[in-house]
Amino acid sequence: MKIRNGFVSNSSSSSFCILGFAVPEGHDGKKIEENSELDIAYGIEEYYEETFVGFFPEQMKGDETLNHFKQRIVDQLKTQNIDVTIEDICWYTDGGRDC
Repeated sequence: MKIRNGFVSNSSSSSFCILGFAVPEGHDGKKIEENSELDIAYGIEEYYEETFVGFFPEQMKGDETLNHFKQRIVDQLKTQNIDVTIEDICWYTDGGRDC
């Protein structure tokens, strides 16, 4: 098997890693994108499109613990009227949940 590192220009899929929350159905993800510090990722989970909001790993500060990082995400989500707790925050990769 060959493994490619780096950008693949003809890839038909995208991949991502985000620590955050899957936006509930009926919530307008585009409003979040326009009015927030949150990062947005779009993926496919269980054969339907889903929007994930949170922070990409590079947003974590050097002296920040994982729980502080999660709390920062929770605080940002609450500004977008998404009521979550630290326990609701998960890693999502390639559109799938990894909690």
